[in-house]
Amino acid sequence: MAMQGPIRSAWSAPHLTPDARARLSGWDWLASIDPGITRDLLDMAMQRRVSEGTIVYQAGAESGEVFGVISGQVVLWHRSGSSDAQFVHMFRTGHWFGYGPILAGERRRHQCIARTTCELAVLPGAGLRRFLAQAPEHWHALASLVDMQGQESELAGLDLLRRSQEERLVAT
Repeated sequence: MAMQGPIRSAWSAPHLTPDARARLSGWDWLASIDPGITRDLLDMAMQRRVSEGTIVYQAGAESGEVFGVISGQVVLWHRSGSSDAQFVHMFRTGHWFGYGPILAGERRRHQCIARTTCELAVLPGAGLRRFLAQAPEHWHALASLVDMQGQESELAGLDLLRRSQEERLVAT
């Protein structure tokens, strides 16, 4: 996979297609929150096609957009401190990512790369911050995403502790 530069934050992409809205609203996070908040978030989102190998964002970048995978696969890479250990996680349809800097007010800690050609939903950072400032329930909706993904990570970690290699493979 040939690497391409980061996608630009000056989005000129159209709003989500009806098919993209239907895909995202039926998956995990958006399906579990208030339908009005889901509608408002999807109204704010823009759709962007990203070619295989494109860097969606780099570690150290200033906080910005939050992304949802409409189709394709995005890979998150994280190098642990000064060691050679790397953490890799693949995002598929329905997964939202990139919200950490919105919550922590810090630069991005990871790099995300399109593993395949992807369609992404993009929530612009400034618009999302305004939306979150409007009402506490908007923050609760974002917190539910963090909680949901934290639970998934915990279960994945438990799967990795299985003694049998075959059991680990089946579980993941």
